Amino acid sequence: MICEKALGTEGKWKILNAVLILGTVLTAVFTLYQYLKYSQYSTYQLEEQKITDNSFFALDVESMEERYDVVKIHGWIAYRGESILTWKLSLLIQNDDGSCYVVPMAVQERKDVTEAMNDGFNYNNSGFSVTVNKNYIKSDRAHYYILYENNDRDMIVDLDEAIREEAQ
Repeated sequence: MICEKALGTEGKWKILNAVLILGTVLTAVFTLYQYLKYSQYSTYQLEEQKITDNSFFALDVESMEERYDVVKIHGWIAYRGESILTWKLSLLIQNDDGSCYVVPMAVQERKDVTEAMNDGFNYNNSGFSVTVNKNYIKSDRAHYYILYENNDRDMIVDLDEAIREEAQ
């Protein structure tokens, strides 16, 4: 009551307007961030010699689901016999028309992978999650890879087989 008298009606409206303006600005910034994160991908020149033999890796695509105008993929990947010390993964989408895009992935902690592998190495940071804007997937025959840049390795891992297994 004392605050109401001290601020007055005009003060209340100024505070309310400031809160509304701040909320609008924060909403606009968040919307722009989401747009840039999920809809603008760099092109990538796929180097065939970087595609590695999948037998060096343990990997699994646990879910792939389409929602609205995005595809969400969750899973894990680990180079066998090597603890994950650094983490940088990206999804590569290679379309039939030759276009290729790189999509950043987010790390997910997966202690269960370390426990399941049970070989003395730490695979806790082997999990990944990625949300892909469908506008960059030109056909049902697009080819998916993971650009694996962990522990100073720079390899491309074919993800299609794991995706087909998840779809079945």
